[in-house]
Parts: sequence; C-alpha cells; structure tokens
Amino acid sequence: MIDVTAARQMAFRGFASDCACSERLTKSQERRDHRWCRFANKNYTLRTKATRVIFRKAAVFKEIGWRNVCKGNFMTKQIEFQRLDLFKAPPGFRGRSVLVVQLWWIVQALLVKPLPQGLYPVRRLLLRAFGAKIGKKVRIRPGVEVTYPWKLSIGDYSWIGDNVTLYSLGPIVIGSQTVVSQNSYVCAADHDYTQAAFPIRERPIAIGNQVWIASDVWVGPGVIIGDGTVVGARSTVITDLAAGMVCIGSPCKAVKPRVMS
Repeated sequence: MIDVTAARQMAFRGFASDCACSERLTKSQERRDHRWCRFANKNYTLRTKATRVIFRKAAVFKEIGWRNVCKGNFMTKQIEFQRLDLFKAPPGFRGRSVLVVQLWWIVQALLVKPLPQGLYPVRRLLLRAFGAKIGKKVRIRPGVEVTYPWKLSIGDYSWIGDNVTLYSLGPIVIGSQTVVSQNSYVCAADHDYTQAAFPIRERPIAIGNQVWIASDVWVGPGVIIGDGTVVGARSTVITDLAAGMVCIGSPCKAVKPRVMS
C-alpha cells in the first residue's frame, strides 16, 4: 500500500526544491539582465559620442565644402591664409640686376664652391669682385654658399666652415676672429605670414667679434649675437644672445658665462 503521508512529504520537498531552483534562476536572470542593461547603456553612450563626433566632422566638412575637401583644398571660405599667386618681391630687393644675380650663381657653382681647400685667396677675390666685404686672411672653406655676396661683410681672420649657407637676402655682418662651423645656416630674411600675399622681408643679422658658432647651428632672421659668445652645436638661435656667454639648445639660451683659463 502507498503511504499517503510519505507521498505528500516527498511532493512538498519536490515543490520546495523547484521553488528554490526557480528563485535561483530568477536571481541569476536578474543579474544577467542588470549586466546587459549596463552594457547596453555604455554602448549607447559610446554610440552617442561617436555620433556627435561624426556630426561635428560633418559640420566642418559642410563649412569647408565637400568639393574643396575632395580636391585637397582645406581653406575655409572666410579666410585665405596664403595667396602665393599675389607674391611679388619688393623693388630692388635683390640689390643687383637679375643678370648679375644669375652670373654670380654660375660663378659660385662652377668656381667658388668646388675650389680646393687651400685656395682661400681665390675665394676672397671672387667674393670681393661681386661686392662682398671680406677682411684679411679670412678662410672660406669648400661648399660655402652665399646668396647675395654684396650683402655680406666678414671681418679679419674669421673662418667660414664647409657647407655653411649664408642666406644673405638681407645684410649679414660677421665680426673679426669669428668662427662659423660646418653645415650651419644663417638666414637673413623671412615672410610676413600675417598677410595673404606672403611678402618677403629683409632681416639683418649681426654676429660679433670672437664668436664661435659650432656645427649645424641655425641662426634666424634679425638675430644679434654678442662678442665672444659660444653657440653649441645644432642649436636654433631665434633671439638675441648676450656677449660672453655659452648658449645651447632649441631655442638657444645662455647657460653660463664664457670663462677663460
């Protein structure tokens, strides 16, 4: 015979077990739902941010114009930063006629730059013939390039190292007993970038007496370097440097006095 009481007890235990299992499943489902909600909200936030970025870029492209973007022209309609078709050199900017300028560049390419090292008198003679003011016993090494020699002045006993560029669109004055080491670049002109026509400007440079400009230095437009100053290798000089100092860096700054032993 079936024990009714035992059967009822077994059925109740099974129902309770099913209820507990169902409760565990419900809690597990709630946790999964909670995690999914957090992920969905985060994903929605990311999608919203990406959409905002896309809309911002679309607004920029609309401002520039899709046709200009496709052509690689990123100038806005309101501002034209540079109009190189409007560029004109100021009258008399070169200081000599076009014919003289071209003749100098031919002489420089064929004679001045490739001459052997020891022919310093020949280089001095050729530079003086085109208007440069070159002092006595100046040593100008092979590969030196001078844009307009009639705007160059070098004092007595100075040295100009190999492959130095003296970009003398404006006047460059180098004192006596001064060394400009190899691969340095002295730039005596710039452009006015605040005007659309991009006009060129003379910016004279003055390098004092007994100065040493070490290798691969860039000297910017309008700079004055005081007497006795040392400029460390690969420095970028964009402001005036005081006399008697050791200066290094990009931009170049004074770090200590030049103390003699």
